[in-house]
Amino acid sequence: MNDSPMKIAFFTHYTELYGANRSLIGLIEGLQSLDAKIKFLVVMPNPDSEFEMILRKKKIETLVFPFAMSMQYRWYSRFLPKRPFQYLQYIKEARTARRKNQEANNLLTEKLQEWQPDLIYSNSSVFDVGYDISKRLNLAHVWHLREFGWEDYKLVFPFSDGEEHYQKIAQTTLRIAISENIARHFEAKIGNVPIEVIYNGILKKEKFLQNKQKANTNNFIFCIIGLIQTNKGQKQAVEALSLVVEKYPKTTLWIVGEGDTKNLERLIRKKNLSLNVSLRGLVSDVFEEVFPHVNATLMCSQAEAMGRVTVESMAALRPVIGRNSAGTAELIADGRGLAYDGTTEDLAQKMIFLIENPTHINKMTSQAWEWVYENFSIESYAEKIYELVLKVKDNSNPSLP
Repeated sequence: MNDSPMKIAFFTHYTELYGANRSLIGLIEGLQSLDAKIKFLVVMPNPDSEFEMILRKKKIETLVFPFAMSMQYRWYSRFLPKRPFQYLQYIKEARTARRKNQEANNLLTEKLQEWQPDLIYSNSSVFDVGYDISKRLNLAHVWHLREFGWEDYKLVFPFSDGEEHYQKIAQTTLRIAISENIARHFEAKIGNVPIEVIYNGILKKEKFLQNKQKANTNNFIFCIIGLIQTNKGQKQAVEALSLVVEKYPKTTLWIVGEGDTKNLERLIRKKNLSLNVSLRGLVSDVFEEVFPHVNATLMCSQAEAMGRVTVESMAALRPVIGRNSAGTAELIADGRGLAYDGTTEDLAQKMIFLIENPTHINKMTSQAWEWVYENFSIESYAEKIYELVLKVKDNSNPSLP
């Protein structure tokens, strides 16, 4: 019997502490708590990050080597004459990224050959370096599908329609999607191949129970949490608030997250909401710095793959008003939240409904908490993924039977 530990090399394409990396930390914590011998290596493109520091504190090996996404974020100016120059810059950046990945494939293959992993695990669908190296080393490869691409982050394939990338996803050993909605998206791209749906682990069960004991605040405050971008919906949240304060002038909104706030600040001044809107910036722990002080969460993202903030709000017994689309609709279904139809007017109506119906809030949050406790604990997340990983560890076939 082989008692040597399983060795998993995780790849992540960025080093900030956003959803994918927070889920990766949770997964590693969960796997560490299992009665299993596992060694981890996390490969990342940038050095000296808080993410890397957290991993090192947990005694996780890290390897920093620059590599790039297969996809590229593109935003074009409203000033039409500027767009051709932007396009040329994007092409230049894409060519640089392609050369970087060619070098990464060569050198990382050598480094991982020395480390001798049992499998490679790509923590996102927007890069293929992990897959390419797994093929070179004849290793099983797990691909965690977390993003739509264009719909949520305005990502495109710079030199193609992405067919080659999707073929790689179809041929990988194991595919894991973070929601049913994401699974359907990729099924349309890659055809009839199995995709496992496993919701992200958000909290340990002990933390879920601690949050259940916290009381709500009395003053009605809404919050919207996430990177400040157009497609995340902060602008719509402010516009909806301007309608709510016509009836309830003391209603406030916390905007939590980092990013360019200039347009939001102009809108806040235009709507005379300086006393009603608070730009809180980035916080390190929403359970300590946000949820104890607010009454409800808005999820206005146009195409949320799953919505970690939605689940965190449910875990903190805060009701969620979410756009009735993509992964958000999946999470708030069956009375676990309030769905709005995408219009500012309907969002405002749902906000007013929460203010006026506290008994409905208690019923909704209790139901939502029970559901996320059963489906989004780190323990359950790690157990499900570990069970799948065991199946592919020694599988020499490029795809699961």
